[in-house]
Formats: sequence, structure tokens, C-alpha cells
Amino acid sequence: MKDFKEICKYTGAIIAWVVGGGFATGQEVLRFYSAYGWESYIIIAIDLVLFTLIVRSLLVCGFEHKDDQDFHPYKFYCGTKLSKFYYLMVNLGLILHIGMLISAGGTTLNEYYEFNRFLGSVAFAVGLLIVYLSGFNNMVSIISKLGPLVILFVVLVGFYCTTRDLGNFQHLEKSIEALSDKIIGYNWLYSAILYASSNFVASAFYFTALGKHCSSRKVVNISAVLGCGILMLTICMVSSAILLNGEAIAAYDVPNVFLATSISPFLSSFVTVLLCLAMFGSSCADVWSFSSQFFKENKRKNQIFATCVLTGCLCFGMLPFSTVLGIIGPVNGIGGFIFMCLVIYKGFSL
Repeated sequence: MKDFKEICKYTGAIIAWVVGGGFATGQEVLRFYSAYGWESYIIIAIDLVLFTLIVRSLLVCGFEHKDDQDFHPYKFYCGTKLSKFYYLMVNLGLILHIGMLISAGGTTLNEYYEFNRFLGSVAFAVGLLIVYLSGFNNMVSIISKLGPLVILFVVLVGFYCTTRDLGNFQHLEKSIEALSDKIIGYNWLYSAILYASSNFVASAFYFTALGKHCSSRKVVNISAVLGCGILMLTICMVSSAILLNGEAIAAYDVPNVFLATSISPFLSSFVTVLLCLAMFGSSCADVWSFSSQFFKENKRKNQIFATCVLTGCLCFGMLPFSTVLGIIGPVNGIGGFIFMCLVIYKGFSL
């Protein structure tokens, strides 16, 4: 029973890292998967393998170095020289990503509920600080519940829409044509690799920390397989639902809102709430990944540092959301493929 609860906790924490704003809206699923039509199922199969290998490698790495207080995951995977580049790139990416999510949170509250954007962003940042100050274990306990909640809702919507619209498979070519301009990469293989590498390039501190808190390799292995399996099953469901409604969804920025509204207009409000929860959970992991690296021996200084970081991110997040997104996009994509390869390669020796 103890192992079962621990596995559920860390499975939820794995899911929470990936389930951010882009995932919850359905935009990532549409662009990286659905837009490729039938080939989307090949992409899902490839990413299931890549996600599982990456997450397991990082968790096992943390588990094996749980007693090493000076352990640096990027130095372990990339070597001394290359790790300096990743250290700077990842931390810059984390700061920008936190600012982007704070901006997105305030914008979402403003657009859907007409709540003041500045006050919404401030509330978002204060919430992040409270969760960080509560400690790592409490943070994991909180966000490990947010991820599965989002996943459950998205799976149910995707499953219902897929089974309801199975007859649309005979018109799939029209849907594929309607979604063709949404493609994010050069081809389906590029899309599979890009999605996996961009999701995990900044994840090393977070996942190795999770691994350090696992009680056994059994918990590590099962959590990795379950977490990645549930994620890919969810993507498969949502991608199928988007494909079956491609002509209509092509005109929407938030595919999951369209799918939920097609079931009941009332459900669209739930999508907005879940979108905010997904962004909040992802932001919590980012804040910890960045702030926990500094003043480890002095809790008071670390808390003050985290407060200053979130204040700076809040100021950055006051920029228009489209501007923030344009800044973070290029930074987040650099070096992801190389790091992914190194993590998988080292994982075979752990």
C-alpha cells in the first residue's frame, strides 16, 4: 500500500511537468501530432519510447545520487564544459517560462472572466511563492494532484468525442487538409523528436530531485512507465478527437474548448479552470527547479531569493503575452536534441 501511494504521487508529479498551458489547451497535441494525420499515431509511439527512456534515466540518476548533496545533473550527463552552457541556457529558459506562464495566467483570467490582468498575474505569482515556501514534498503533493485532474478531464472529453465521431473517419482526408497549416516541423519524425527534447531539456533538476525522494528502484521504474504511458494515452485520445473534427477545429486557438463545448457549453468553463491549474502546476515545478539551486545551506536567504525571482518574473510577465511567447520560443528550443540523446545514452548504464 505504501508503494502504491508513492507510485501514484510520483506518477502525478511526472505528468504535472508536461501538462502545461500548451498541453491543456490542446495546441501542442494539434501541432505536434494531429496535424500529421495518420502519421500522428507513429509520432505517439515514438514519443512513448522517448519519454519513458528520458524520465526513467533522470529518476534513476537522482535515486543513485540521493546522498550526494553536490550532485549536478547537467555535469553528470554533459560533462564539465558542455554543462556550463546548459546551466546558463536552462536557467534562462526557466526564468522566461515562469514569466510566460504568469503572463498567460493573468491573460486567461482577463479574457474568460474579465478579471484585471495585473491582479490576476499577481495572484498567480503569490500562489507560486506560497507553494514554493511550503517545501519540496508539499509542492509535489500539490502538483501531483493537479496533473492527473487535468489528464482525467482531457481523457474523458477526448474519449467521448472520439467514440461519438467515429463516423468521421471516412472524411479524414478533409480534416488532414484543414489542419495541414498547423504543422510545427519539417516532418513527423522531426515533430516526435522536437516534442520530446523541448519538454525535457530543462527538467533535469526537477526529475533527479523526484528520484532522490523515491524509496526504491521499483517505485522509480513503475512511476516512469505509468506517467509516460498515461500521458501518451491522453495524447492519443485528444489527437484522435481533433482529427475527427479537423475542419471545425482549424478555426480555433484552443481545441479543447471546442471539444468540450461540442459536448456541452457548460463544460467550456471547466476547460478554463483546468487550463489555469495546468499552468500553475507547471510553474511550481519551474520555480523550484530554478530557485532551489541557490543558497541551499541558508533557508532564509533561499526564500528571499525565490521572492525576488518571482517578483522579477512578474514584471517580465506584465509584457503582452504574445511578446513573452515570442521571446521564450527560440531560447527553449536550443540544445534540446543533444541533451535528450545524452540522457538516453547514459540511462542505459544506470
